[in-house]
Amino acid sequence: MYPPLRALPLILSKCVPLSPKKGSRDPETRRVCAGGAKGQGEGSFQVCRSINIYSPLRALPLILSLLALSLSNGSLPARADIVSDVKGLPHPDSITFLGAERVASNLVRAVFVVQVPGDSSNDWQTIGSGFFVGGTQTARTAVVGVTCHHVVEIAARLNKEPYAGINTENGFRRSRCRLLYVDATNDIAVLAPIHNAGENIEVENLPIPLDMFDDGSSLVEGKGVLITGYPLALGTEDDRNHPIVRFGMIAQNAGKGVFLIDGMASHGNSGSPVITLGDNNDRLVGMIRSVVTDRITLFDGNGALSADFPYNAGLARAVRASLILDAVKKAERKLSE
Repeated sequence: MYPPLRALPLILSKCVPLSPKKGSRDPETRRVCAGGAKGQGEGSFQVCRSINIYSPLRALPLILSLLALSLSNGSLPARADIVSDVKGLPHPDSITFLGAERVASNLVRAVFVVQVPGDSSNDWQTIGSGFFVGGTQTARTAVVGVTCHHVVEIAARLNKEPYAGINTENGFRRSRCRLLYVDATNDIAVLAPIHNAGENIEVENLPIPLDMFDDGSSLVEGKGVLITGYPLALGTEDDRNHPIVRFGMIAQNAGKGVFLIDGMASHGNSGSPVITLGDNNDRLVGMIRSVVTDRITLFDGNGALSADFPYNAGLARAVRASLILDAVKKAERKLSE
């Protein structure tokens, strides 16, 4: 038995040093008696103490202190990858969704909505999400946008140019985009926002820096992630930028170019960045590109098929950050030429 558990009977016996009243039937008390003096028989006087059944909670701090002391002496083995420098305490990186609010506050400034003009001058159609990336070694001052190739293909099929919703000092606005690079195999497209001649726009978006791109070491099953974007055409109501933040976790990493996330992604999330959470070590691990669907099949009373339609299974596919970074570098070479 561990040392704290050996002390538990003593702790409980000291919880409430009060004697019960004679004939008490208080359901919240139990009688603990030490027995009579030698030679005294049944019915002899006994020294008793009342213990409230809830009173052990008062000893919880002491119990926890003893438990921590036991752990610090090495009584319980601990995995090196999930404990902090203080032995026995969990490492912050092992706590799922730690720091989510801090990460989300920056992430909502890095993403942009991808839209095309609608049928009227004030109508816009959301076709996906994207995120801004800062310059690499080839173009330190460049800021480009990343989204999915199939998102810009939607715009091409509609014979319309894609627009990125950006934050400026004067509020939310849409900027026409030029296509810089496409990796159709991995479903990656790199865009460059275009400003009209003579425009001096102060952009307030926060690009994701190069050193946040993960090399694959953060792709650990069970690790918490944030997915931020514009699902179901939400996030730009009243021409204001309010992207949707969702939770998930890495469900499978098979070492390929695509990994799976256990988290709800919807139409419009294509191009959303996937950020892992940790102790001030947040990493861009990938980008949402599709969802995994299952099917609901219904039959009538005669056994004939009456309905068959897909539904979101709660799993999303994401392309790895290393492939995105390679595409960004190739795109920025065009800007530096």
